[in-house]
Amino acid sequence: MRQRHIPELDGLRGVAILLVILFHFHRAQWITGFWWTGVDLFFALSGFLITGILLDGGRGTRVFRNFYARRCLRILPLYYLTLIVVFSLTRVPAGEQLWYWFHLSNWPTAYDPLRFPWVTQFWSLAIEEQFYLMWPLVVMLCRRRTVVWTALGLIAAAVALRNLPGSQQMAHAYSNYIYRLTPFRVDTLLMGSLAALAYRDEWWRRIAERWWMGIAGAGAAIAIACMAADHSMSAFTEWTMRLGYTGGAMFWAAVVTGAAIYSGSRAAWVRVLRAGVLREFGKYSYCLYIIHPAVLAWLGAGVKAMAVMYVAAMASWYGFERPFLKLRTRFR
Repeated sequence: MRQRHIPELDGLRGVAILLVILFHFHRAQWITGFWWTGVDLFFALSGFLITGILLDGGRGTRVFRNFYARRCLRILPLYYLTLIVVFSLTRVPAGEQLWYWFHLSNWPTAYDPLRFPWVTQFWSLAIEEQFYLMWPLVVMLCRRRTVVWTALGLIAAAVALRNLPGSQQMAHAYSNYIYRLTPFRVDTLLMGSLAALAYRDEWWRRIAERWWMGIAGAGAAIAIACMAADHSMSAFTEWTMRLGYTGGAMFWAAVVTGAAIYSGSRAAWVRVLRAGVLREFGKYSYCLYIIHPAVLAWLGAGVKAMAVMYVAAMASWYGFERPFLKLRTRFR
């Protein structure tokens, strides 16, 4: 099955950005412990959507060209504009800036996450950009069965790497070491990729339709068990880093799969994801993610900050981002 536009995924994107922002709202303590899963939801969505685009696009050099051109038009204009503004207003050494210009900022911030707080959130975008360099080659050059086994192997490798004694020692010294480095976090993107593959295969789709809730429940159980073992909902505790990330990845990839399969149904949870407010937050989520640290540092966490972020993101969408997105019609 080819991937049409799925409104419910816009709603899930809205859920993801709200999870990220609500972490800073102390009155939402019941949800702040799960803030890190908002980034994981973004990863699962990216894996699902990007793999789907590649599977539906066919093969050939033109497909590569169109894929990367469309990705660049979506991500780079606002990203580089933000870098220009931030680096013009702050004293960031030129050598440090290079990590950000070349989408490698997750590597230095794994050791010093808040050295440049206005751009620290770019670590997750860096992981996605690195994923975009590797994964399209696998999807385009290999048979689907090989793609599946490659994804499963890389997921197992990520779990194994996080559980190495040396990795755990480094995580004790640098809390973001496992959290921000690509080899340790690629499993969430790949879970989304597997969801895209299952969505397009008739036999696996029937299985996913029957079992996605069970897979989501198993993933949630793994993540919650890890938090219970660590007596903490933090993303930086031992068992959450060992297995909790993969549990969260299973949960969100299964939810993405369910939202795609049941898109348009009258089920209550699907109708919630189609709600206009969530889809609006999803539409503006990219700018919201980029600007939220600066706005919250300026105004603090509150309704005023949320309103300023929303208005700024809306202005960015209509005044800056959408003109670039229109150019993507040249690269279908």
